[in-house]
Amino acid sequence: MRLIAVAATHRELRPTMGRALWDRELMYRSMIRWGQGSVVPIDGRVRWRRAVGTLARGASKTADRSLHWRSSAPRRWLRDVAQIERVVVPSHVGAAYGHISYPIARGRPTLWSTAGVLDARPGEWFPAQSVRTHERLMAMAAATQCWSELGRRGLLERTDRVTSERLHVVPPLVYVDLPSPWERPDGDLVAIFIGAFGRLKGLPVLLDAMRGIGSGLRLEVITADAAPAELPSSVDWLGARPRQEVLSRLMSADIHVFPSRTESFGGVVVEALAAGTPQVVDASGVPAEIVGEAGVVVPGQDSAAIKDALDRLAADADLRDRLRRASLTRYRERYAPEVVGAHLAAIIDGM
Repeated sequence: MRLIAVAATHRELRPTMGRALWDRELMYRSMIRWGQGSVVPIDGRVRWRRAVGTLARGASKTADRSLHWRSSAPRRWLRDVAQIERVVVPSHVGAAYGHISYPIARGRPTLWSTAGVLDARPGEWFPAQSVRTHERLMAMAAATQCWSELGRRGLLERTDRVTSERLHVVPPLVYVDLPSPWERPDGDLVAIFIGAFGRLKGLPVLLDAMRGIGSGLRLEVITADAAPAELPSSVDWLGARPRQEVLSRLMSADIHVFPSRTESFGGVVVEALAAGTPQVVDASGVPAEIVGEAGVVVPGQDSAAIKDALDRLAADADLRDRLRRASLTRYRERYAPEVVGAHLAAIIDGM
């Protein structure tokens, strides 16, 4: 595979103490690890272009409180300006790679990564404006990686200016280094919710579902959100936790429940597959595409449906065992780094 530079510097790829970001940390670091010397960070960014991007982001955020502004063409134009980065790469690098941000390295082709175009998050995502950005950047890119079939379909349905020949559905490359399972005393089954922004990821609906759950099932909530004033007695609000503890608790949980309807992908769903944890996810979005037959899908806005799915899984150990085995198989066949990496290498060598 030709040498490729990801759109982050050595400094940006240092692990942080806070929440790991998919593009700047988990995914880019995973790509460098997978590449074993054939994937490297960029050297830096062209200063004047970086200054323009910073100004564009600042101007856009200043007016973001207005819904009219957030859905406007000028706001999309400013975002596009900030999204394109002229970068400096080592002399022996043959191509550039970026997710969302579009790196331009003089004389080298770019592989651009995107979540595609989705209808999620009404009032925050605007598919029509997003399509125009995709049309522009895909015309510049040598190839485009789209994280899901749903995102690809949403893009192609909205434009005839994008063809599928240079649009490849390949999930993000991320290593899931699983620790030992969290030690738990014998007793209730444990369901777990993991989401930094719980309010956006269906947590209020899940809490409503837990109010109807009988004894024998507890829910652990890992989120940066503040706990509500009144919690069901079966809910343990853990707040934010270090990544390794999160994965450890996910390993030992009996059920992972993630009713989010706003996902551009759903990294925690892939992590749960790798952990072999049976899942309940929203039926309409990318998480349902990720779990396939290895999970239970329900309308994420329907607390009664979530409750029924949790009751069903809690009562059926054989079903949980079947889903556990199916989850591990699906991860190995579709999302393991060696599988995703082989797809990326083929795309890069074909640019």
